[in-house]
Amino acid sequence: MVIDQMNPVLYKAVVKGNVEDYHKALGQMPEEEACRRQVTPKGNTVLHVAAIHGHKHLVEEILREVEDNDNDDAAIMSLLFAKNNRNESALHCAAEKGHDGIISVIFSAIKKREDVESAGGRVREMIEMTDDVKDTALHKAVRMGGHLEVVKLLIQEDPEFEYLANDDGETPIYIAAELQFHGCLEEMLNKCQKPTYGGPLGRNALHAAILSGLDFYWTKPFISLLDKTFQPLHYAIKIENDEAVRMILERKTSAAYICAGGDKAEWTTTFHIAAKHGKVKMMKEISNRCPDCWEMVNSKGQNVLHEAILSKQVNVIRHIKQISDQFENLVTHKDEDGNTPLHLLAVIDCSIMHQFITKRPMLNYFAFNKKHQTLFDIAFLERNKLDIGYEKLIEGKRTLLNCRKFADRMIQNPEHRVNIPTEENRLEAIIGMGKSSIVVATLILTMTFATGITVPGGYHQEKGYPLLLRNAAFKAFITTNTLSFICSFCSIAVHIAMVSEASRHLRSFETVARLNFLQGALLLYSCYGVVIAFLCAMYATLAPLRPLAIADLILGFSIVIIAYCAYRLLWLCGSRPPY
Repeated sequence: MVIDQMNPVLYKAVVKGNVEDYHKALGQMPEEEACRRQVTPKGNTVLHVAAIHGHKHLVEEILREVEDNDNDDAAIMSLLFAKNNRNESALHCAAEKGHDGIISVIFSAIKKREDVESAGGRVREMIEMTDDVKDTALHKAVRMGGHLEVVKLLIQEDPEFEYLANDDGETPIYIAAELQFHGCLEEMLNKCQKPTYGGPLGRNALHAAILSGLDFYWTKPFISLLDKTFQPLHYAIKIENDEAVRMILERKTSAAYICAGGDKAEWTTTFHIAAKHGKVKMMKEISNRCPDCWEMVNSKGQNVLHEAILSKQVNVIRHIKQISDQFENLVTHKDEDGNTPLHLLAVIDCSIMHQFITKRPMLNYFAFNKKHQTLFDIAFLERNKLDIGYEKLIEGKRTLLNCRKFADRMIQNPEHRVNIPTEENRLEAIIGMGKSSIVVATLILTMTFATGITVPGGYHQEKGYPLLLRNAAFKAFITTNTLSFICSFCSIAVHIAMVSEASRHLRSFETVARLNFLQGALLLYSCYGVVIAFLCAMYATLAPLRPLAIADLILGFSIVIIAYCAYRLLWLCGSRPPY
């Protein structure tokens, strides 16, 4: 059949939807029948153009005009089923634009000319037509704006049709989930008798719902997708969709055990994905429902601590360290190359390894991998990149070696073993020290109380207030003497609380030690206060002899400063209390 380019006057009339201009254009043409053979450069017929621009009345007029002139159902059906250059029918065009009225006219025209045997078969044939990218009219209606009324019409006419994926792997339900068209999605899920959920790259509608943040994934049809694939859980973890993770684990707890990557050479687990992305909250949710997930490994035999270290997720490492019953097992586990998590940590950050060695000297830091390397060997190979961390690590190694040698000597020579004080012995030592401190605190309390009553310089016989009341040194004496009195009293109160805690059945050694430290600090401040109060009192009474008063004040403060510096020097040199 010869195809003619559409007459410009006819095209303008159809675009504007003007029925008079349409008939006028037909009258100027040599053969009115030729209008059905005329198409635009895209291959659109007059029916396509009218459908695209939403002119329902003109669509009706075009169909009526063909019927009046030809009185041939075949000619009308040929126009209705005509395709443009992209294999789109007029139904595709109307669905894409959301013109549900035109779709109703098209369906009515087809049904009117169907025979009894067809029984709606031609309508279903049109609905199932696909364009050159395998899009049906339903695909277009959903994608191009979620035209709900069009979706309802299409599904109503053919609810049993199985809408297959287009060339991009998209089904209408997947498109609706991805674009968050709630109404269209609900209509298709409830009315389609053979729904399909496929999407591109092996995804399905549940993936799309989770990735787009759609709150529709809890419905029964979507839950059924969990029986076919569990990968939506991986996506939910990556985008921190807590609600989706909770929902999936509630419906299908076994989803946590399905690996990501399928049959590929490299695969991982849901738990590893959460650790890799630093999702501690997700890890807690998974481990609460699947407590044995700590034992899972990826394709390289690496556990979740390996993954956290490789990904440099400090918060995950800290979380795992807090779970001591799992940490001890994870930290000694070897992957397929024989590397424990500590081997990997030596490569990433030697300074952190130094902390491990000093805080956990009993871990197996000398474990070999399959290349017969310890973590120290690996750190040595990386020393050009980790000079500072390497030095710290070697320092930790020496400390660790000394601990090991000492332990070996104790095992080989039992007579050389030292008596390591027990917690009970340490408590007794603390209480003994506290008894000595309480004597000093009591003496200071008594002395400061007496000094506060009998102030230096005496009292005015008639008015009763101190004679040196306006003297600055006397004011400093009163202040420091009062503070010394309060500190000594608080030291006694803290000692009583410490003894009470040590006497409890469920006592806490840490609490007793802290109370003992507080008692010592208060006693020290009390002593400083007494010395300063004494010096201020001497200065106030020796005020008439100012040179002697100043010399006495300088000498006293010098001795205090020297004593404090000596105390700090002993502390820095390693002298520590036995507790």
